[in-house]
Amino acid sequence: MIKNDSYVVDGTFIDFPDNESYSVIAYVMGCPHFCDGCQNPSLQRYVPYDVNMLVDDIVLFSKSSSTNKVVISGGDPLMNWHIENTKRVVNKLHGLGFSVCIYTGFEADFCKKNFICEFDFIKCGRYIKELSRQFVKSDDEMVLASSNQDFYDKNYNKLSNNGVLKFQR
Repeated sequence: MIKNDSYVVDGTFIDFPDNESYSVIAYVMGCPHFCDGCQNPSLQRYVPYDVNMLVDDIVLFSKSSSTNKVVISGGDPLMNWHIENTKRVVNKLHGLGFSVCIYTGFEADFCKKNFICEFDFIKCGRYIKELSRQFVKSDDEMVLASSNQDFYDKNYNKLSNNGVLKFQR
């Protein structure tokens, strides 16, 4: 794990939207949603991060983990103070051959209007406690923590239904 005041970089088997990949996950600090029942309340306080430093740490961790898959999460990496830096991080990683997934509480229309691109996958939708359920990832599917959340591909084609992503074999 790589940790500083503005982000944490770690490894994960459960967050990348496929049934086989180990990936790097970068948690950035700051979230405007303040969802009731948030799984990462310690990440809600905004702390700015350095784009080059985050990319360097992701590359370093990915080499030691033998993966080119990255999840950028938080907090929320698309909150107003992070959005331009997150675009830069995603563009740099994409240019280095990484496959990138963004986790955001914002809806797909917000992401489109703000020209969020160069990712391979994006998970959109706030966590809503009343729609919550157990997060599960198996060889067959990935069930998100809130049924209103869904995955989209790089062209904003919806890949999941009610927060359930079925994996193709």
